[in-house]
Amino acid sequence: MDTLLKTYSKIFAELTALNNKLVSLQRKLDTSRSEYLKNVSNAKNKLNDDLAENNNRITKVNAFIAIARTHSIRHNDALFAKPFDSGVLSRLSVQINSGLSNDPYAVQLYTEATAQLIYLRSAVDSLTRANDIHIANLSNEFKKKASDIEKQISITIAEIENYLFSTPFSSFINLVLNDQNVFGGKTEKVSMSAEQTGSISIGTVELPLPIPKGMETKFVDKTKGLCNAVNSTISIPANLITNNGLVILAEYTNSSEADVLKGVQNILLKTLRHYGQNLTRIAFIDPIRFNSSSLGCLSRLCGDDSIIDTVPNSEEGIRKKLKSIVATVSKRENKDQKQAFVFHDFPQAYDSTSVNLIQQLCANAEYYGITVILTHNQSANRQVDSDVYQFIKNIATNITVERDNDFYLSIKNDKAHAFTWYLAPSKLPADIERMYISEKPVVNLDNLYLNRVGFEITLGSPKGK
Repeated sequence: MDTLLKTYSKIFAELTALNNKLVSLQRKLDTSRSEYLKNVSNAKNKLNDDLAENNNRITKVNAFIAIARTHSIRHNDALFAKPFDSGVLSRLSVQINSGLSNDPYAVQLYTEATAQLIYLRSAVDSLTRANDIHIANLSNEFKKKASDIEKQISITIAEIENYLFSTPFSSFINLVLNDQNVFGGKTEKVSMSAEQTGSISIGTVELPLPIPKGMETKFVDKTKGLCNAVNSTISIPANLITNNGLVILAEYTNSSEADVLKGVQNILLKTLRHYGQNLTRIAFIDPIRFNSSSLGCLSRLCGDDSIIDTVPNSEEGIRKKLKSIVATVSKRENKDQKQAFVFHDFPQAYDSTSVNLIQQLCANAEYYGITVILTHNQSANRQVDSDVYQFIKNIATNITVERDNDFYLSIKNDKAHAFTWYLAPSKLPADIERMYISEKPVVNLDNLYLNRVGFEITLGSPKGK
């Protein structure tokens, strides 16, 4: 997955930077809007408070006017406004002689109070006008600030759209789609690109992709359906290097066994299709069914003189086959010649000797350049050798299964990602049938003697291992 992951990492970093910039601008706009609305709310609340206070003052002034009327006959309304001053009114009020019907202080109080009443009544309009002007200024400031931010948002969105049309992004999408056609398609043979040589894709993993809000449709369109706008992820091939050997450990449940087997069949199918010229042997061991039914359409390629060995039909046959495999691998000198071995329902269905031999094959897969695929039934109640199993998990590409039969892939127990198998077709493709049945090549039969002889052979660890 190195090439694809490196390209994906660059794209992820670029889109993350652009998305972070966009999110930052959108937050800035939201903050500016929130501050504006808060300031408008505060201005309205202050106006209400000021008007309420003004009404209280009017009530007080009217009370003084009532006192003045009680103790005066002449009521001279003021012609000019005077600012509110309750102290002046109080001093005049306490000087009124309640025994007089037209006290001069009452007359003066009346005139003073009506002058303040004129002022307070005009203050209502003044306060309202001032508040309206203040809110208008807040609005203008916000509109200017929002306009500047929105221009930056539009520029950033354009940058994201331009990146979706850029050569690096388009090339990456085409590379992913080509990989699906090469390794996941159920069509006739599609040629590998130079970048794909020495690797094989076994399915797709879901990796995060920053998708800005409001641009979901554009992303789905430009990725040609590869991205999931709801989860903000993109499906890219789980492309594994095979040149230096490979160990795959695939877990399954009873209900997901068919998917795993079809996934394994597809790995073998694509190995036959793209690396057949260097492929010398495939062995499939099934200690549950003891036949080739788990190979699906590839079962037609099984046989003693075929590219896929006859599946052992007994426990003794499995032990004999393992000895043959170990003997062949230990004598292996040319790593360019590919061999693939599949052990179904590992390790529960194997005796301790077989488990140890398979463990040694896995441990030396890189050294000998072989592909080892193990399947493991999580639903089984049989005892699992935890030490052996954990050892293999630590060196393998792991495909685990969780509730609802969701698969996850991790390499050497690294971070797991949602995984979808590439599945083999139910019918053997015509090009494979032509290559291995109609125009069957001569198969290397050097191991037939070892198949007949049952002596014990142990795979030695490579030097320095």
